Amino acid sequence: MQYLNQVLEKVCRKLLKFDRKIRYVALLGSDGRIAAGGMRRGIPPLEPTSEDLRLAVHISGMEKELGTWDRYYGKTLYHIVHREFVSFLVTRCGKFIFLMSAEPDFPLASFIEVRDLVLEKADVIEKARLGI
Repeated sequence: MQYLNQVLEKVCRKLLKFDRKIRYVALLGSDGRIAAGGMRRGIPPLEPTSEDLRLAVHISGMEKELGTWDRYYGKTLYHIVHREFVSFLVTRCGKFIFLMSAEPDFPLASFIEVRDLVLEKADVIEKARLGI
Protein backbone atom coordinates (compact mmCIF):
# COMPACT_ATOMS: atom_id res chain seq x y z
CA MET A 1 0.00 0.00 0.00
CA GLN A 2 2.85 2.38 0.77
CA TYR A 3 4.32 1.80 -2.70
CA LEU A 4 0.93 2.65 -4.24
CA ASN A 5 0.79 5.89 -2.23
CA GLN A 6 4.29 6.82 -3.43
CA VAL A 7 3.31 6.20 -7.05
CA LEU A 8 0.11 8.22 -6.70
CA GLU A 9 1.92 11.16 -5.09
CA LYS A 10 4.62 11.10 -7.76
CA VAL A 11 2.00 11.22 -10.53
CA CYS A 12 0.25 14.16 -8.84
CA ARG A 13 3.52 16.08 -8.41
CA LYS A 14 4.39 15.53 -12.07
CA LEU A 15 1.00 16.81 -13.19
CA LEU A 16 1.29 19.92 -11.00
CA LYS A 17 4.54 20.71 -12.79
CA PHE A 18 2.78 20.68 -16.17
CA ASP A 19 1.65 24.31 -15.85
CA ARG A 20 1.71 27.01 -13.14
CA LYS A 21 -1.98 27.69 -13.82
CA ILE A 22 -2.90 24.30 -12.34
CA ARG A 23 -4.13 24.96 -8.81
CA TYR A 24 -4.99 21.48 -7.54
CA VAL A 25 -4.44 17.87 -8.56
CA ALA A 26 -5.82 14.79 -6.78
CA LEU A 27 -6.59 11.14 -7.31
CA LEU A 28 -9.81 10.12 -5.58
CA GLY A 29 -10.81 6.65 -4.50
CA SER A 30 -14.22 5.25 -5.43
CA ASP A 31 -15.52 6.48 -2.06
CA GLY A 32 -14.58 10.05 -3.02
CA ARG A 33 -11.75 10.29 -0.51
CA ILE A 34 -8.47 11.81 -1.61
CA ALA A 35 -5.90 9.05 -2.18
CA ALA A 36 -3.12 11.45 -3.23
CA GLY A 37 -2.43 15.00 -4.28
CA GLY A 38 -3.54 18.38 -3.10
CA MET A 39 -3.27 22.11 -3.62
CA ARG A 40 -0.25 23.77 -5.18
CA ARG A 41 1.88 25.44 -2.50
CA GLY A 42 1.17 29.12 -2.09
CA ILE A 43 -2.23 28.97 -3.79
CA PRO A 44 -5.15 29.57 -1.43
CA PRO A 45 -8.20 27.36 -1.99
CA LEU A 46 -11.38 29.09 -3.14
CA GLU A 47 -13.60 27.00 -0.87
CA PRO A 48 -13.19 26.46 2.88
CA THR A 49 -11.14 23.40 3.83
CA SER A 50 -14.24 22.01 5.55
CA GLU A 51 -15.76 21.54 2.05
CA ASP A 52 -12.89 19.40 0.64
CA LEU A 53 -14.51 16.04 1.36
CA ARG A 54 -17.92 17.22 0.16
CA LEU A 55 -16.45 18.34 -3.17
CA ALA A 56 -14.54 15.07 -3.62
CA VAL A 57 -17.64 12.99 -2.82
CA HIS A 58 -19.71 15.15 -5.20
CA ILE A 59 -17.19 14.59 -8.03
CA SER A 60 -17.12 10.87 -7.35
CA GLY A 61 -20.93 10.71 -7.31
CA MET A 62 -21.16 12.75 -10.50
CA GLU A 63 -18.82 10.32 -12.24
CA LYS A 64 -20.93 7.33 -11.11
CA GLU A 65 -24.23 9.01 -12.02
CA LEU A 66 -23.08 9.82 -15.54
CA GLY A 67 -22.19 6.15 -15.97
CA THR A 68 -25.90 5.38 -16.09
CA TRP A 69 -26.00 6.98 -19.56
CA ASP A 70 -23.15 4.86 -20.97
CA ARG A 71 -25.46 2.44 -22.78
CA TYR A 72 -26.85 5.31 -24.84
CA TYR A 73 -23.88 7.60 -25.36
CA GLY A 74 -20.83 5.48 -24.64
CA LYS A 75 -18.43 5.91 -21.73
CA THR A 76 -17.67 9.39 -20.46
CA LEU A 77 -14.06 10.13 -21.36
CA TYR A 78 -13.66 13.29 -19.30
CA HIS A 79 -15.48 16.33 -17.95
CA ILE A 80 -14.30 19.90 -18.24
CA VAL A 81 -16.21 22.41 -16.15
CA HIS A 82 -15.47 26.07 -16.74
CA ARG A 83 -16.63 28.39 -13.96
CA GLU A 84 -16.10 32.08 -13.35
CA PHE A 85 -13.18 31.66 -10.92
CA VAL A 86 -11.85 28.19 -11.71
CA SER A 87 -11.97 25.37 -14.26
CA PHE A 88 -12.01 21.64 -13.53
CA LEU A 89 -10.96 18.48 -15.32
CA VAL A 90 -12.37 15.14 -14.15
CA THR A 91 -11.41 11.85 -15.75
CA ARG A 92 -11.03 8.21 -14.83
CA CYS A 93 -7.56 6.87 -14.11
CA GLY A 94 -7.98 3.14 -13.65
CA LYS A 95 -9.82 2.60 -10.38
CA PHE A 96 -9.27 6.23 -9.38
CA ILE A 97 -10.88 9.49 -10.39
CA PHE A 98 -8.50 12.27 -11.38
CA LEU A 99 -9.54 15.78 -10.35
CA MET A 100 -7.70 18.92 -11.39
CA SER A 101 -8.54 22.57 -10.95
CA ALA A 102 -6.89 25.36 -12.88
CA GLU A 103 -7.15 29.07 -13.41
CA PRO A 104 -10.11 29.98 -15.65
CA ASP A 105 -7.81 31.00 -18.51
CA PHE A 106 -6.13 27.55 -18.63
CA PRO A 107 -6.27 26.64 -22.35
CA LEU A 108 -8.74 23.99 -23.45
CA ALA A 109 -6.03 22.17 -25.44
CA SER A 110 -3.96 21.92 -22.25
CA PHE A 111 -6.81 20.11 -20.48
CA ILE A 112 -6.63 17.46 -23.19
CA GLU A 113 -2.84 17.23 -22.82
CA VAL A 114 -3.20 16.72 -19.06
CA ARG A 115 -5.87 14.08 -19.62
CA ASP A 116 -3.55 12.24 -22.01
CA LEU A 117 -0.75 12.34 -19.40
CA VAL A 118 -3.15 10.92 -16.81
CA LEU A 119 -4.09 8.09 -19.14
CA GLU A 120 -0.40 7.35 -19.79
CA LYS A 121 0.08 6.92 -16.03
CA ALA A 122 -3.00 4.71 -15.55
CA ASP A 123 -1.04 1.49 -16.27
CA VAL A 124 1.70 2.40 -13.77
CA ILE A 125 -0.92 3.19 -11.14
CA GLU A 126 -2.86 -0.03 -11.77
CA LYS A 127 0.31 -2.14 -11.50
CA ALA A 128 1.17 -0.41 -8.20
CA ARG A 129 -2.39 -0.97 -6.96
CA LEU A 130 -2.13 -4.68 -7.76
CA GLY A 131 1.38 -4.92 -6.31
CA ILE A 132 2.93 -5.97 -9.63
